[in-house]
Amino acid sequence: MRLKHLLIAVGVGAVAYGMTALLLPYITGAGDGDREYEVMRITVDGVPLEVEVADTDQKRALGLMHRERLDEGKGMLFIFPMEGRYSFWMMNMRFNIDILWIDSSGRVVYIVEDAEPCRGTSEKDIEECTYDPDVTARYVLEVNSGFVREHGIGIGSRMVILE
Repeated sequence: MRLKHLLIAVGVGAVAYGMTALLLPYITGAGDGDREYEVMRITVDGVPLEVEVADTDQKRALGLMHRERLDEGKGMLFIFPMEGRYSFWMMNMRFNIDILWIDSSGRVVYIVEDAEPCRGTSEKDIEECTYDPDVTARYVLEVNSGFVREHGIGIGSRMVILE
């Protein structure tokens, strides 16, 4: 029985090590040269945006980390393979953003306005800059802070993918 537990522990450790090795360049900023996102146009309640598409684990993990800003009218659309509960954290971010969770039909189901970057790396710091809504979504949209307020976006607003 001990051997079975040891093998499970070794397997879990290997997976954790593999994921850390895969994502470490992105978390530290060394993988920034790998930012090659497809760009698409969307609207949210008729407001046009040009968004970079994060549709792989690596692209979703990197997101907007280490960037200095997000240009006006731009955003990042995280696309997941299926609806689920998706947490987002603001580690290695350099500016505030609005975050919108959107279901498969394009309806906004949860919003965080003016999400601030993490201030430190302690467990408490990371907990304070992690957003874990109690809703399911298929998409998450990150836009400049103030977008939601400026355009009157709310729960029930609609996102349309144009291309």
